[in-house]
Amino acid sequence: MSTSTHIGQILGLDYDHLPALLTVAQFAQLVQLKTDRVSKMLRAGQIPGVRIGPGANWRIPKSVIKKYLDLA
Repeated sequence: MSTSTHIGQILGLDYDHLPALLTVAQFAQLVQLKTDRVSKMLRAGQIPGVRIGPGANWRIPKSVIKKYLDLA
């Protein structure tokens, strides 16, 4: 079983069809955390992310889901 298949079973989704960069809200929903917590983790460097756009909104690479769930 591939890691993507395993993640899909855990999260009930098709990992391969997720966008390459997730919003804070998308990531929070997938890993079942509050958006405030995810934002704090990003600012503290606990999870990697990039700031994009005029409002400098955070985006999180979907590969972080694997790392966050210790499945990488």
